[in-house]
Amino acid sequence: MATSDNVVRAGLTPKQRDVQVLVDMLTYDYGAPSHKLMQPEHKSSVHALYNPPIDEFSVVRSSVNAGERADLEAIDGPRILLVAEGSGTLCVGTDEMPLGPGFVYFVCPSTVCTFAADTALVAYTAQCE
Repeated sequence: MATSDNVVRAGLTPKQRDVQVLVDMLTYDYGAPSHKLMQPEHKSSVHALYNPPIDEFSVVRSSVNAGERADLEAIDGPRILLVAEGSGTLCVGTDEMPLGPGFVYFVCPSTVCTFAADTALVAYTAQCE
């Protein structure tokens, strides 16, 4: 792997370490684990938005009941869709792709996707806007 200026090493390899920079960039914020869990913003009965405290990135959890369909609206950025549970079809325009646990798809910007669930379907979409 090529060397990089933007890597701070933690001392797990014999490479150069900058301990002071590593210590300075850590956040010493403590509390119960329940205080660290993100609560979703429910966009609908199907979609829940997990919006971390960074501007560019979020995750949408989509839960579609068996036999139902649900649209995932278009956004300006790309997405990576990962199916966690269930089966069905991902419809993009006239194209249809199978969905099942472990299936992963790249979704281009400005693309509307439709989930058609054969069985109860849970998918996570990581997205950049």
